[in-house]
Amino acid sequence: MTTGTSGKLLLRHMLATPSSASPTQIAHQLQLIALSSPSPSPSVSTSQNGSPDELHTLCVEAISALPDEAAAVRKGNKNVVHKIVGRVMKNSRGRADAQRVRILLEKLIVGGGSA
Repeated sequence: MTTGTSGKLLLRHMLATPSSASPTQIAHQLQLIALSSPSPSPSVSTSQNGSPDELHTLCVEAISALPDEAAAVRKGNKNVVHKIVGRVMKNSRGRADAQRVRILLEKLIVGGGSA
């Protein structure tokens, strides 16, 4: 599975460099496969389309990098979470699913810090 951003990059690459490889193979080669969200138990790493631990790590790093925004979310300003989602999207090079990232961030920030 790819995100919209990754899909566009994949299409551009396929048009620029024709190949007999399948789109899925090319996406894996280019590391464009979407990051999946963590399983219900974060200690279990079940990777189907990327590392759930990688997405969790990206979210934790974004929260650490933006402590004022995380504090604003804890105080009830839910709109600020979009800035933190943007940081995760930037750091994942667009491979993360923004909705899953938002849900995970809310669990990490509001839910006490462990998803």
